[in-house]
Amino acid sequence: MKKSPRVAFCSPRPALVAAALALLSSISASAATIVAQLTQSIGTASDATGIGWRNASINKGSADIDGDNIFGTQAYYLAKTTWGAGNTENFATSNFNKDHMTFLDVSWLTVSAAAPTTNYQANFSTGFKAYQNPTEPAGKMSVGVMGRYYSGGLVADQFGSLYNFTFGAGVPDTIAITIAVSGDFAQASATGLQLVQTAGTGSGNSASFASLATLTNVQHAAFSTFILTGVQPGDVFRLDGRSSTTNGVLINGIMIDSLITVPEPSAFAALAGLGALGFSVMRRRRR
Repeated sequence: MKKSPRVAFCSPRPALVAAALALLSSISASAATIVAQLTQSIGTASDATGIGWRNASINKGSADIDGDNIFGTQAYYLAKTTWGAGNTENFATSNFNKDHMTFLDVSWLTVSAAAPTTNYQANFSTGFKAYQNPTEPAGKMSVGVMGRYYSGGLVADQFGSLYNFTFGAGVPDTIAITIAVSGDFAQASATGLQLVQTAGTGSGNSASFASLATLTNVQHAAFSTFILTGVQPGDVFRLDGRSSTTNGVLINGIMIDSLITVPEPSAFAALAGLGALGFSVMRRRRR
């Protein structure tokens, strides 16, 4: 029986392999970017529904990455809203899910107090601004304050740590983190905000708002939005705030929006390269 001639297997072109791997490497290892997009006022506390962070008829501008004119479509977390006069509490990280607060619950994000923040929360019933109620859009609710208060280590007009944002599997391509600050607490309301990447590719990147919108107006609150792109599982970002005193740094809440974007041309090129590589290997094996 005549034997078929042995055909030597030829490895795919090294240049093709190198190009495809280089493209994939550049995509997977690209650093996240942070942009301090916009700080703005959204309605007023005297409106029929309060400060309209959930009111789709109020334009949210370039901070509205998903186009629905609502902050916190993905998730939101507001300082406690239902306790009576004089009640305060320091909540440990494990106690973020309290029945008197809106729970920030997305599988790809964990929010925790950044040391030495104790996640102080307060609502004294009077003197705090009325926000639109997300569970009853036609109604208002009084939103308290959260963050650092008399925790030590703060320097007036310098940034101090508040909260960590840790991203896990399934994190979307683009994320907007919006921080609400009303300025109700004259001794400690944040007057500036900063977001810093502390873990992952691109650690050290940061963006900041030197000042927040219209906090001097008693009827307004500032909504300051950081937009993140290229975030990878394991990336961690720290929210810092500053105030004009050493008493503390306080905010009203955190809103999260997200967007899945179309891959960059380089991603398509990498996939096309790998596809061509696989096709080349299969053809050579069949010869």
